[in-house]
Amino acid sequence: MTAVDDNAGQNQRNLRRLVMSIQASYGKLNLLIAICDNRQYRDELIRNYETELIAKGVRCDRGRVDRSQPSLKQSLQELTEKEPDLRSSNVSALVTISGADELLGIRLNEPKSAQEQFFFSLQWTREGLREFKFPIVIWLTSNIADALAQQAPDFWSWRGGVFEFSRPIETIIPTLEKVKDDKDKPNEEQVKTDPIAIQKQIDELQSQDPNSPLLASLYNSLGNAYKDAIRYNEAEDPYQKALDLYKQQFGDRHPDVATSLNNLAGLYYSQGRYAEAEPLLKKSLALRQELLGDYHLDVASSLNNLATVYRLQGKYEESEPLFLRSLEIDKNAHGEDNPEIATTLNNLATLYRSQGRYEEAEPLYQKSLALMQELLGDHHLDVATSLNNLALLYDLQGKYKEAEPLYQKSLALWQELLGNRHANVAQSLNNLAGLYESQGRYAEAELLFQQALTLLQELLGDRHPSIATSLFNLAVLYHKMEKSSEALNLIQRAIPIYEKTLGVDHPSTKAAQSWLPVIKEKGKEKKGKKKKGGFGVRDR
Repeated sequence: MTAVDDNAGQNQRNLRRLVMSIQASYGKLNLLIAICDNRQYRDELIRNYETELIAKGVRCDRGRVDRSQPSLKQSLQELTEKEPDLRSSNVSALVTISGADELLGIRLNEPKSAQEQFFFSLQWTREGLREFKFPIVIWLTSNIADALAQQAPDFWSWRGGVFEFSRPIETIIPTLEKVKDDKDKPNEEQVKTDPIAIQKQIDELQSQDPNSPLLASLYNSLGNAYKDAIRYNEAEDPYQKALDLYKQQFGDRHPDVATSLNNLAGLYYSQGRYAEAEPLLKKSLALRQELLGDYHLDVASSLNNLATVYRLQGKYEESEPLFLRSLEIDKNAHGEDNPEIATTLNNLATLYRSQGRYEEAEPLYQKSLALMQELLGDHHLDVATSLNNLALLYDLQGKYKEAEPLYQKSLALWQELLGNRHANVAQSLNNLAGLYESQGRYAEAELLFQQALTLLQELLGDRHPSIATSLFNLAVLYHKMEKSSEALNLIQRAIPIYEKTLGVDHPSTKAAQSWLPVIKEKGKEKKGKKKKGGFGVRDR
């Protein structure tokens, strides 16, 4: 569900470099390569630089390459035929080209695949592009860019610049978010994403141009900055302001409104406010289907997000068809080998795991992990997530020897890549503790459960479902260790949090409620033994 930008400072620098390169080449051809694997973030970047340039009187047009027309030159010719003013060297204009990342690499009974045709046309049309007197930004994924450099080296050498932007694939929950370090002097990247700095930009822009179209984007960035810093309560207002401004600017039926609805839902998801996230995600999905069509990748993302929220609310029957539909769209666009395919496989496997359908979940987790390792390498956050999820499945199946090394590897990766103060690290500690508990290694489990609870409370406050889960887990452990009073205190703290955030009918709420009488009864037994003169059971 939204991927958090771990390289915000570098992204901003590259965006400024890209804008400067565009501004320096009006009236002449300049091929600029922009690389981003996250389509929603790519679209956000395009909107940002187009908004800035249009405000300065620059004409911004968009073109596409697709399976029916994979030639860049032909696409530009078709665009300039429709918009003849683009051929004038006196017009400050920019053309943005997308679609290359959606060209299939399989041939489908044709001599060349659409992707191969795209590369071939580029290699032999360098001089033919000189007729176009404007800068061109061509958006590619990293895989397509690597293939382009190899298969069309002449064209690649002629590029005017390469600008890379990094943000994880959109997910509702910021599982890869980065918590700012506790330092007296923040580094350059922290300054770039500091909410105070963004608020200052907003204040300055409002004083100069209170109706500026850039305000919505800045408020969205402010919401992101607060969410990245785990300051969820402060993030809601700027996200809501961004949504309101997009509606004022474009009306209720616009892709930016759909994205803004998704972002606000992502915040509610991060807070465990799933019931509030659900209607926003439904609106976002309906808008995207209406405006973009049923097979657009943003629609696949919305399906995936809504399916995840359904799963977390225990609405499993509603969740599964959405995951399957999202997977179908991704495969249609990417084939079988893509990080987005791996992410959706992982999410579907998690649904099956939640339903106890372990035999169906295992091959999906394994395939997702193998894809992540192949496409991203072994040293990546998404690989850590896949390792953790497969380990959890093995744990639930009682395959403890298989689970433990995967848990430990996942924990080590998260600690190395995210630092020790992160919700993913807390979750990993919690999972490893659960494994130790299952093996009867209670002392080791207690220490890790306590570390996970302390860290989650520090990061999320006291009213989040993850806090309830951590309290619940520790309560069950104390019950097994016959620490009845401690167990009762923890389970009584967990249940109200579950009821408020997930509802009384959620499986997690019902599970915690079912343990309450068990723990109470154990406590009565201990008291009874003491009244009869027995020494009781000594706490370990």
